[in-house]
Amino acid sequence: MDLADPVEGGEADAEPKTESLAEEKGTNRKEKRKAMKKMKRKQTRKEMALKEREEEEAILNDPQELMKIKLMEQEEAERSERERKLFEERERAWIEAMEIKRKKQIEEEEEKRNGE
Repeated sequence: MDLADPVEGGEADAEPKTESLAEEKGTNRKEKRKAMKKMKRKQTRKEMALKEREEEEAILNDPQELMKIKLMEQEEAERSERERKLFEERERAWIEAMEIKRKKQIEEEEEKRNGE
């Protein structure tokens, strides 16, 4: 009976080996297909990046586009400066209002102390 057990165990081991070979072939096919898709996506990304770079270079070499870019940057700087000045004015007004309010409080407290 001990001899029968190893034989059965040997037969059981033989079947999974053939199944695993079939699975490996399928897996290899899947892996190859997956790798090809990955390569195609990578190539597409490279081509798109190259195309974008070429378009940017063409724009940067065009004098009219350069003027547009400079004008846009100048307008943005002016807008930013206006916003900064407006903020500073509002901040200054708020600080002054707080100073006035603080002075009034101090005066009222002094009047209360003097009145008592």
